[in-house]
Amino acid sequence: MLTQSIKKITTKNKPEIGILQSFGAPDFSKMQGFINEVSVLYKPKRLIFDSTQNNLLNYKVIAIVSPQDSIPPKFFKYLDQYLQHGGRVFMAVDAVVGHLNSNPPIGNSVKTGISKWLKKYGITLYHKFIIDARCANIQVQQGNFPIPISLPFPYFPIISNFANHPITKGLEGVIMSFASPLEYQKNDSIKFTPLAYTSKMSGVQTQPIFFDTYKKWSNSDFDMHNLIVGGLVEGKAWKMVIFGDGDFLQLPQGERFQRSDNISLAVNSVDYLADDTGLMSLRTKGISYEPLKQLKTSTKVLLKYLNFLLPIILVLIIGLIRSRRNHSKRNKLKKA
Repeated sequence: MLTQSIKKITTKNKPEIGILQSFGAPDFSKMQGFINEVSVLYKPKRLIFDSTQNNLLNYKVIAIVSPQDSIPPKFFKYLDQYLQHGGRVFMAVDAVVGHLNSNPPIGNSVKTGISKWLKKYGITLYHKFIIDARCANIQVQQGNFPIPISLPFPYFPIISNFANHPITKGLEGVIMSFASPLEYQKNDSIKFTPLAYTSKMSGVQTQPIFFDTYKKWSNSDFDMHNLIVGGLVEGKAWKMVIFGDGDFLQLPQGERFQRSDNISLAVNSVDYLADDTGLMSLRTKGISYEPLKQLKTSTKVLLKYLNFLLPIILVLIIGLIRSRRNHSKRNKLKKA
């Protein structure tokens, strides 16, 4: 925090970061933690698309976060031109979205045109929901009981499987929501580096989908592993970092959120794209998430019964030993 404060005060002529504010993208107020962290080294600017103005070259990095509306082809044309001039783009985008407050809770596709545009760069962003056994919990109201219960929700995967890369170095756990997998089609002129994966027990579900928050999940539901949720795409002069979820960095203001791995992942990506890696290793110092080891169902059952029976067996053994000792003492007293 001290290093960040010094950097913020001493850095002059901060490069501008253009953050898209058109096409249903969230306002700065909905990602204040990310904006505050980015402001240490850069000057975040609202990028509002105007078809009569297409000068994107003033921005060091362009950030496209969670647009929800259809994007016109003209914007992608300007974005192509920006990349051709050595541009850097950070994308955290939704291919699917979940509406937990609707009745019934439903999930469906987000059609912005980004998936189609990414294919020219060798990236397939699937319009599917990732499910993961290593996931966050949600609060669910059970009948008329006033206190909600906490249940695991596999559509909120906890990503703790990271590549050995400066962007992800030191990260321990990033919580995503309604994420989608990425896939790369090999291209000789483009280099792809996966950055983040799901756990060994994960899977996908097609949309539309109706969420059952009380569903009893089994191992057979998670028949896939190590799905890619984020990666780095590089051409000869340009770079892009892409994540298949636009919600993970939309966190409110406050130290708890600014220092989370969610925010660190997003800001580290911007730093790497801007070729400014000075704060990346410091940002992830300390432990923010310590995942529990995943066990097989058979191992869990064994430990459950062992935990129940072992104390009883120990008590019986101790009782038997003491009984024998008492019996031995009585025999000695009789002989005396």
